[in-house]
Formats: sequence, C-alpha cells, structure tokens
Amino acid sequence: MPSKLQNDWQRCRYEQNTIKKYVDSLIEKQLITAEPTSVYTQKGEKRNGNLLYTVCPIENATAYHNEQQMIRLESEMRRQAALKKLAEFDRKHGGSAV
Repeated sequence: MPSKLQNDWQRCRYEQNTIKKYVDSLIEKQLITAEPTSVYTQKGEKRNGNLLYTVCPIENATAYHNEQQMIRLESEMRRQAALKKLAEFDRKHGGSAV
C-alpha cells in the first residue's frame, strides 16, 4: 500500500529529484533551513525522522544575494582588467597574445 507521501509526490506530478533540486536551491539561497529530526519506536529505538523545514528571515536571503552579486562583480572586474592587459600587450607587440 503506498504511503501518504508517495501519493503526495504522485499528485503534484513532479519527480522527487526535481523537488529536491528546488528545495536545495532554497536552502542555498538561505530562504529555508532543513534540520533532521529523530523519532523513537515503541521498542525505544531511535530512528531518523522527517526533515524539519524552517522559513528564514528575508534579511538573511537579501544579505546572501548581495554577497553573491559582489563576488560576481569582482570576478567580472578581474576579467575585464585581464582583457585590457591583453589588448594593451597586443597593441604594443602586434598580433594576438591569446
């Protein structure tokens, strides 16, 4: 007999990998956190439970986004500086340095 979770997966018509990809994306962007939980069986055995998802304050996601944008900007600035140096080298020495 299929579990409720399996029925939910089938009903939303998305593959489990697709949903995991989007959830991982939300975690990476610091919009949510996922924490493992534990449950105890009737025999007293500790087992893994479900993941507990928590929505994070938007300030965390905004700060993360701004930080990523700065990293991209710095990378682009280094790339532009390297291209400028290559163009200057080509101009001085004639021909292509690349």
